[in-house]
Amino acid sequence: MKKLILITTLLLAFFSAEAKNRKIAVQMYSLNHLTFVETVEALKAIGVKHFEAFPGQRFSKEEPFSVNIGMSKEQIEKVKEFVKSSDIEVVSFGVSNYEKEDQIRALYELVRDLEFPVAVIEAKPMYLPIYEKYSEEMGIISTLHNHTVNTQERDTTWGDYKNVAREINKYKFIFAEPDNGHWTRSGLDNKEGYRLLRGKIYAVHFKDLLSKGTIENPGPNDCVVFGQGNSDVKGLLELLDEQGFDGYFIIEHEGESNDKVGDIKKCIEFLKSN
Repeated sequence: MKKLILITTLLLAFFSAEAKNRKIAVQMYSLNHLTFVETVEALKAIGVKHFEAFPGQRFSKEEPFSVNIGMSKEQIEKVKEFVKSSDIEVVSFGVSNYEKEDQIRALYELVRDLEFPVAVIEAKPMYLPIYEKYSEEMGIISTLHNHTVNTQERDTTWGDYKNVAREINKYKFIFAEPDNGHWTRSGLDNKEGYRLLRGKIYAVHFKDLLSKGTIENPGPNDCVVFGQGNSDVKGLLELLDEQGFDGYFIIEHEGESNDKVGDIKKCIEFLKSN
């Protein structure tokens, strides 16, 4: 009887872990000292297939053009060909923050031409209607990212999830892509943020930090391997699971490390097993 109970318990644990099947991507800024090509090659070696690209990264050592607005048609084709031949998927592009309409339009044209499905933005509230317009026109989802709270713009800064929750429901094509690491740096409650944004979270920048700060004195961006910090990442995963979140967990590992790729691999393993 004891053996039967043990076997049943193990099977339940196994299938519970299997059922999670999280969607995982890596923000290429994690390896921003490398080129676009080098980053893909380094992370493919540990099994990464999904990426969030960032504006301004050099394409390759041989062709160091910036992956950003202003690229030529030939350069866009080079990026597309490399992505296709590498058998990877770029799930989003950002973070961008433009205020001039011609630049905003150029951003969405670029994302469309590169065949990336999502533009990650951090624009001020007054400009969001323009982003919404081109998001709809180009068939691109927009996601609103955050850094730490800007104390000079306390009522509009996206660093405070209350501002995001207030504004995000005004739009059909703009969703949230919260960064819990920057919430932690500002001393904000990660779980409260996820609860307030429930139903509007398209993807998350997921982090575990050693330190916490305050709004007035943000803590360091000391990312560590998931489960080794003080962000209660298991509790955050449980909350997102309860909400039925099915978007990408985007790993942006910005901490100091002698083995960034190894740390990212451990983060992936954590997400798959918790």
